[in-house]
Amino acid sequence: MKKAFLILVFLCSIVLNAQTIYTPQKEFIFFVKYQSETENDSCYISMWATEKTWEFDSKQHELVYAYHNVSDGLVEKWPYQTSEITGIIENQKTIWMHPPRSEKLSILEYFPFPEIEFPIKCGKKYNRSFIGNIDFLEQFGVIRYKMRINCDGDNTIVSGHTKNRFGNWTVQYTYNNQNGFTNMKFSFNNIQISFDLVEVIEHLK
Repeated sequence: MKKAFLILVFLCSIVLNAQTIYTPQKEFIFFVKYQSETENDSCYISMWATEKTWEFDSKQHELVYAYHNVSDGLVEKWPYQTSEITGIIENQKTIWMHPPRSEKLSILEYFPFPEIEFPIKCGKKYNRSFIGNIDFLEQFGVIRYKMRINCDGDNTIVSGHTKNRFGNWTVQYTYNNQNGFTNMKFSFNNIQISFDLVEVIEHLK
């Protein structure tokens, strides 16, 4: 009886932590644009999860980002050279991930990270906050976002905004059950960053 119970607990833990969208070696390719008063850049970013747990949090799987220069096109060799390794949580209750945060994208540290909870509740309102040093502003600050979930056909739109002494902050994520987060938009004053999913590739292990 005890053995059967342990097997059941083990199987339940597998189901609860199953990766169904961001499965290992499935590549999500985003076209990324960065715009400000002085810059107008773009690139491709490939993203994929692995079977490994993230070294800084055993509850998360590794999430890998690789940056590609637009003029070079996408790198054909798989797996690509890693630009950044962070973490993702995907289970029956939630999907939550770290966005890329290298170089100019380090500003994404101060926005609510992409997340969706199941079952999805259309019209739900909630809050997200950042408290700490805002490196690019060289100031300590509190950023409190008012978040809302809207449903639009097969898509779920998660949006948030706040206005404080630093300026205006807005974020918007588009999610669907087939490809996960297909669009992500961030803006802070004159800075605008967008991610558009352009391709999903299943790689053989």
